[in-house]
Amino acid sequence: MATPKKRSGIGRQIEHPLHPDDQFLVEQKEAYYSNFDWDEYRARRDRYWKLDLSRSDVDAPAEVRHVIQAGNDQTALTSFSWHAWYPGEIHLWRTRKVSREKAYQGYWVEDLWEPPPRKSIPGRFNHAGEPLLYACLDDPWAAIREARVAGRGDIFIVMKYALVGGELRVKRIGVPHPDSNLRWGHRAIEYEISMFIEAAIRAPAGDHGPDTYGFTRELLHEFYPLAGGQEEGWMYESVQVPQAWNLALPPNVAHRLLELRGVVVGVVAEEDNGGLDFRVEMPDWTDSVTPLNGGRIGFPTFKPELKPGQTPLDVLPD
Repeated sequence: MATPKKRSGIGRQIEHPLHPDDQFLVEQKEAYYSNFDWDEYRARRDRYWKLDLSRSDVDAPAEVRHVIQAGNDQTALTSFSWHAWYPGEIHLWRTRKVSREKAYQGYWVEDLWEPPPRKSIPGRFNHAGEPLLYACLDDPWAAIREARVAGRGDIFIVMKYALVGGELRVKRIGVPHPDSNLRWGHRAIEYEISMFIEAAIRAPAGDHGPDTYGFTRELLHEFYPLAGGQEEGWMYESVQVPQAWNLALPPNVAHRLLELRGVVVGVVAEEDNGGLDFRVEMPDWTDSVTPLNGGRIGFPTFKPELKPGQTPLDVLPD
């Protein structure tokens, strides 16, 4: 596997190391990276990508540790955390596939957030019964693709949230913030290790058997634990839509910092290229949102005033 190309254009965040003045941490990193063996690392990395990680006798997290500890087999990996800071002015988008009948009936407001614990299934970062709010950063079309909306006639709802409760600090997976305290060669090692772990965590569902997400959760909590008081969720590149970014937030954080600004319903009118490129048609009966009694949201027949090329996604309130 070649060294991934560095990416950019990931939003309006301000990045900085968690511990810029911690000389002890810098010394630990320097000692670790000084022993790093590039040739051994590449050999272990290549072997890892050839493993059948769906086999029950393969300990995938241990295999990842084995790769990144090349030259440091007796040394624990020093954390190389970073985070992204959102001071405001961002929107998050989330999509769910639904039935036509349910769309006609409408939704309770609480249906438009994370699933309740009793309905929460295991995910890339969460255990069953411990839901997270997964949403796409500033890109409603990425959210539609994340929900695997692709078949002609698929009905879906798209929710828009605004950051209103103050700043949001999240741990970003992959693409490390360069540590200016490190020498250039050691920064390259940190970058390579980070991108390898990110690639392992972003394994598509089912790639490693039925428990792929069990594997990604173990890696997340081992290599990307949240720093208490400094980070409140995770940010990672979309598996379905490269160059798009997702957030995974605990419910208490989502409800404290976000506000639901609107929801629309759509239907796939046409699909091409395996469902990755498609037009989205917003039928008349789904073009607006009306709060009903008891916090219920319905979708009456109402046509908003749209400019050429716009959809109702473009006219939801900020």
